[in-house]
Amino acid sequence: MCVKQKSINYDDLPTCHSLLPGNGILIRQQSMPYSLSDLMPLIVNEDGDAFHLHDQEAPVLETHRKLHYVENPAFEAGETRTMLRSIAPPDDFNDAIRYGLALFIHKYADSEFQVLAFKECDSLRLEFRRVI
Repeated sequence: MCVKQKSINYDDLPTCHSLLPGNGILIRQQSMPYSLSDLMPLIVNEDGDAFHLHDQEAPVLETHRKLHYVENPAFEAGETRTMLRSIAPPDDFNDAIRYGLALFIHKYADSEFQVLAFKECDSLRLEFRRVI
């Protein structure tokens, strides 16, 4: 049985100050609304701890145990899987698809991130957590 989360009114949720329009960070629009080259600088520049990616939801930046929704479109169905395929070692990607769980390290600039991929409600969720 799959339990879905309650719907969220995104207008009532906090956002990072630098993610607001006019503050210098713009997510480029492309075939997917987000790419890692767009998202990774956010976590580094905002001194973030993690970001969470879920199909049908906007990305969430976690800073100092607070969650901030990025003000841009939600991922569409299958886009987290596409993103995972672009960065995961083949065995880890296959584990995520076959068994519903994978964990690996992704490097960006001078930082390392632990990437957790898991299936939930027939969707793939990704968490990028900074390794300190």
